Amino acid sequence: MVVVRFVLRVLGGCVGAVLLFGVALYLHSEWYSFTPGVPFSGNRLYNPYEGAALDRGFLANFHAHSACWGGLTNGKGTPEEVRNRYAALGYDFFAVSNYQRIDTTAAPGLHTYEHGWGVQKTHQLVIGGSEVTWLDFPYFQNEHQKQTLVHRIRRANPRAVLVAAHPALRGGYTAEDLALIEGFDAVEALSRMHRSVALWDEVLSSGTYLPTIGNDDCHDIFKQGETGRFGTYVLSGNPGADATLAALRSGRCFVVEFPVTKDTSAVAQRRLVTQPLPLESIHTGENFVEVVAKEPLAHFWAFTDNGDTLLHIQDQDTVRVLLPAHASYVRFQAQTQDGRTLYTNPIARTSGGKPQREGAARFDLGKTILYRSAAGIAWGCLAALFFRLLNGKRPHSFRPQMADRVPDRHRRPAPPRIVGA
Repeated sequence: MVVVRFVLRVLGGCVGAVLLFGVALYLHSEWYSFTPGVPFSGNRLYNPYEGAALDRGFLANFHAHSACWGGLTNGKGTPEEVRNRYAALGYDFFAVSNYQRIDTTAAPGLHTYEHGWGVQKTHQLVIGGSEVTWLDFPYFQNEHQKQTLVHRIRRANPRAVLVAAHPALRGGYTAEDLALIEGFDAVEALSRMHRSVALWDEVLSSGTYLPTIGNDDCHDIFKQGETGRFGTYVLSGNPGADATLAALRSGRCFVVEFPVTKDTSAVAQRRLVTQPLPLESIHTGENFVEVVAKEPLAHFWAFTDNGDTLLHIQDQDTVRVLLPAHASYVRFQAQTQDGRTLYTNPIARTSGGKPQREGAARFDLGKTILYRSAAGIAWGCLAALFFRLLNGKRPHSFRPQMADRVPDRHRRPAPPRIVGA
């Protein structure tokens, strides 16, 4: 029994120490004043594809995992096996984005890792990173903690493209979060792990311009259906680091979703992945957008604010979409005759250039000091309670102490009361 109590005390001490360490990390959180955005407006249209040949780019997957950290994280295979798999499928670029570890064997300047080790799936994909940020808030995160992490990662990797990974997965990010938080370059609205397209439309409708990328987010390259599902077609002209990062920031890319077919062999998948894309150009005029394809598209959709459908047509190779006065942006989705689905980035109203929201999140020193002071006091109380329990002492009770009371049998009888004669 003594041994069991000792083991339980040791285990309890370890668990308590880990929990206390996690709580202590919240002392690093900063506090911000956020400025809500307003829908895109202006007499011009920002078109990231203007003048670009849409069939001249390269297909990339920026999000895949291998075995890492001694098998503690979710991933199978070596980084070399992951790269060989994507090379066999016909992808032009492929990154291994393990948790908290940069794969330096990838293309120079495009080293990638996934930040985040907490309970929630509030993760960030760092493309072109050079330094791992270890701070995280493991139990829960509000918009202030999320903004703190974005600023920390951005300071450590100033040239990297910072992506909100699978935002709708387990509530990692809400549309309100991404509409307020400053510092992201893109959002991963499409991946095998989770589709966040509806959330993406909410963010765009709020006036925050975030292009999307799409990735497999593969965790097991040996499992059927985990690879060759999504890709990001980058229109940078060449796969060099600077050109690629600039294309991702500007939205000069689109997502390709590959269909699940009966023939799941690598040869069949490669044939589908390496098929030329049918889109030829996307031009803008005064209040309209024209999309030209090399062949009739099986389906073509135009979506605007809050994901409302502006247009859906079939079997057309040229489409002209008029923007209503109330529409602040338009984005397109097209399905090819062989079942591939293409997702473009938004064409948005602007007064000039890419819509920007500078100063949307401002560091508030006063509130940060108040928050850290209160959090420090709370943590100190928790630590004191933990160590008291660890030493086998119970917390003080607020009930009156009865130790000094004399048992009734030892009390002297009260003197008789004398009644006056």
